[in-house]
Amino acid sequence: MLLWRQQEHRAAYISSRDTEGSIVSSYCHFMPEPHPSIVPIIQEARFSGVAKLRHLKFDHSLVTALVERWRPETHTFHFPTGECTITLQDVSLQLGLPVDGPPIIGPTMLDWDEMCETLLGIIPVNGESIVGSMIKLKWLGDNLFPIDENSSIEVIHAHARAYILGLIGGVLMPDKTRNKIHLICPLLHQFQEFHQLSPLVCQWSGGRVLNYRNVPHNDLVGYRARIDHMQQNQFIWVPYEGFGSIIDVEAYRDQAIWTSCTTLICFAIVEWHQSDMVKLQFRLSQEIHEEPNNLDHLHKLDMRVRQDKN
Repeated sequence: MLLWRQQEHRAAYISSRDTEGSIVSSYCHFMPEPHPSIVPIIQEARFSGVAKLRHLKFDHSLVTALVERWRPETHTFHFPTGECTITLQDVSLQLGLPVDGPPIIGPTMLDWDEMCETLLGIIPVNGESIVGSMIKLKWLGDNLFPIDENSSIEVIHAHARAYILGLIGGVLMPDKTRNKIHLICPLLHQFQEFHQLSPLVCQWSGGRVLNYRNVPHNDLVGYRARIDHMQQNQFIWVPYEGFGSIIDVEAYRDQAIWTSCTTLICFAIVEWHQSDMVKLQFRLSQEIHEEPNNLDHLHKLDMRVRQDKN
């Protein structure tokens, strides 16, 4: 049985008239434009692509319609035309981030106050601005050191580390608390190490302004209807074809593993890259699915229990 969580899936309660109170909240934190002094560091850390996404606008109804099509059992969206998902290829070509490297893990039994002072140059107020290994994004933004052309290299690096933390926790992977970020400072200790974790930024849109004037906004019922009646020729399985001339060749360096079935790990978060379910996205033949990997036991682990238990 491929789908075993139907009774608890929000799609089980959908009514065509169900719009009020059912919209999924989506959010990210606004990040200011990086100071020119830290731009080279952000580029060296391979976060330039993420920095371009620092202010996003959401269509909450569209997000809701997509969430209703998402199945946690297979880690794919289920559409009338077939299954699709966010792949390692999307991460490479849209964000310019690397997808081949060591898992993002490390020791968590640390003195976080000392870590903040060493890497960010300031100690947050314990119990207010920092709780365990999490710091408030507002505190992070309010306490970014003001920098100018006369700032020391230590201050500039501390500012850059804080900015990258803000990108991770406010734009790339917002925590559902909406105002905190896990303090993964060990990953920020040496910017050179990001070369292992982070390819060159790819502007696959080519700087074009996308026009959505003829697309309805915030119409949950309309989005559901359009998805329900989607035809095979209306779904673009390989959206990057034709953009080869504007995507940096470095973005393709991890191409060999884009179709791999593997775990995606970030500390307590473990998800499965279920590429065998979406072979059509890579112009491959799609055979009948085998039973997907059940990660329910891993999803029950989080950072809210004793550190030695996780």
